[in-house]
Amino acid sequence: MTDKQLSADSHIVTRGAGLAFLGRMGALFEPVSVVVFAQLYGAPNLGLFLLLWGYVQLIVAATDLATSVALQRFIPSTKDEDKVHAILKASILVSIVLSVIASLALTLAAPWLATHINAEEGVSGDLSLIIATYAWAIPIWCLVEVTTAAMRARRAFGPEVRIRVLYEQGLRLISGVAFFLMGMPIYGLFLSHLLAIAVTLVASFYNLRRYYDLRRAWAAPLKAAGLRELVRFGLPMVGTASLKKFQSNFPIFLLNFIIPGAQGATAVAVYSVARKVSSALQGIRMSFDYVIAPLAASKNPLSERDALQDMFTFTTRLMVSIFIPATAVMLILSRDILMVVGSEFAAASGLLVALALGRAVEAAVGPSASLVEMLARYRLPLINNATGFAVTALLMLLLVPGWGAMGAAVSSAIGLSVTALMALGEAWVLYGLKPYDRRIFRPLSTAFLGGAVIIALVKIAEPYGMAPRLAAAAIGLLTAFYFLLRFGYSNRDAAAFGKFARWLRN
Repeated sequence: MTDKQLSADSHIVTRGAGLAFLGRMGALFEPVSVVVFAQLYGAPNLGLFLLLWGYVQLIVAATDLATSVALQRFIPSTKDEDKVHAILKASILVSIVLSVIASLALTLAAPWLATHINAEEGVSGDLSLIIATYAWAIPIWCLVEVTTAAMRARRAFGPEVRIRVLYEQGLRLISGVAFFLMGMPIYGLFLSHLLAIAVTLVASFYNLRRYYDLRRAWAAPLKAAGLRELVRFGLPMVGTASLKKFQSNFPIFLLNFIIPGAQGATAVAVYSVARKVSSALQGIRMSFDYVIAPLAASKNPLSERDALQDMFTFTTRLMVSIFIPATAVMLILSRDILMVVGSEFAAASGLLVALALGRAVEAAVGPSASLVEMLARYRLPLINNATGFAVTALLMLLLVPGWGAMGAAVSSAIGLSVTALMALGEAWVLYGLKPYDRRIFRPLSTAFLGGAVIIALVKIAEPYGMAPRLAAAAIGLLTAFYFLLRFGYSNRDAAAFGKFARWLRN
């Protein structure tokens, strides 16, 4: 593969990751939403909402039958457009059928399920109706995941930015405030989210028309062989996808199960707030993962191994160098960030530090997990996630009774690290793909220098209050990114950032 082709892939990775990061930074709306909703609805009600949303995400991971992963694996490598549209149709139909069945089952089981969830006393009487209503978020969100994955499979990352930021996050925030002002202090959170994701789904299908002919997809014949191939790929992957979500949400499930009443819901809120804030770091990694998966699927691991290797090292350099200064901000300002949410959340600063360090280990291994997922299909990812979850669960059973939410955070961070390191070892040993080469030292040292600048500026501003510390961190972060673009990256790496990087380096 020529340098020109490698540079083109690098530019796609950088541009796509930037757009995907903006989409994930609907996560920027998340902290704002958490602050507003905690103040309006209170920590117990916020905790209940986040708990039920965790269950919805877990069920969606199972009911979409990993079609969101299958789309990114099959579509980039399929030249026959009739087959592409048949795959899209099959993915949508499978997701609809399974998710509607799950929603019906939860609606019928809502009275029984309500007895197993700890909530504030005033909410307990409404819990059955809340569960029965919110269960219908499952098919809506399942289709959102499938349609956005279909767009990513066409290397289209921009639409997801608009969809996730404007509709899913922005509309939820606005409607959540509106429902509260209309006198819905319990149901408002759930109704606002149902409204937001329903509008998101409409927007997803509207954007999907730009990359697929929906009439052609509807008319595409569902061949038994194609459906069997989709199910054969997806069914084993369900375990991996479900384990990822279960490992991520297991801490809030266990906290609510162990701690009774309103305290259980509040513990969920405290842990979830720390996790939501740390998700800004996770967004950096996932942005690159979103882009690398369809690109890796389009490469032949034998004939295009050099291209895969170059993409791997390039993505790791960017991921690690951007992650270091961002993590420095989160570690040095952990208490200040949580104080913005509310004084009752300030005690969660230790949780935020633990979760941020766990995310740092994930970033340090680059997109290893995504590459292994695309190259090894389901066995290795399933083993990795099962091992990580087993470590998380064992540590939580040991630590949560004594440490509470802090024990959950430490357990989760260690479990995530185990999963990430296993993927790194498999990519390196089994596929001969190494995330690091000598080119990483320059951006790595520059990133650490930027992190040191951030910490120094915040320490200088420390005596003057929260606002100056936040301003100092923002200035330090901009300085760190300037150092990276100006001095940290090689000409080829910097070129992937386009005109702005060229202007900055001249």
